[in-house]
Amino acid sequence: MLSRPHKNFYHQATLEIQAGMRDEGLYARCYAKSQGNEAKALACYLDERAEELSIIATKAERIRQTKLTSQSKSIKRPKPKARRTGFGWAMYWIYRMVLIPVFIVVLATAVISTLTK
Repeated sequence: MLSRPHKNFYHQATLEIQAGMRDEGLYARCYAKSQGNEAKALACYLDERAEELSIIATKAERIRQTKLTSQSKSIKRPKPKARRTGFGWAMYWIYRMVLIPVFIVVLATAVISTLTK
């Protein structure tokens, strides 16, 4: 046992015994360790059960933290749009407002002249 379980786990183990919901396998092991002494078997059972409850709670917390971490990674945040400033912005508008319409007019003129021949 690396660290002592929190007192809440001992309380929970006591409540389980009072409700008649003890782990019979664990109790049998503690009874064997105590060589048939009921008081020692009960004390051993409470220690072992509190340790089990502590381990279960620790694993549940790790799983919860893992889920929270994976959920925060999976949230898709929109990337900010690059702003065009200075000369790049001017070239964009020249291309969009001047060159494209000129290209369309030249292309339409070429098609019309081809069709009229």
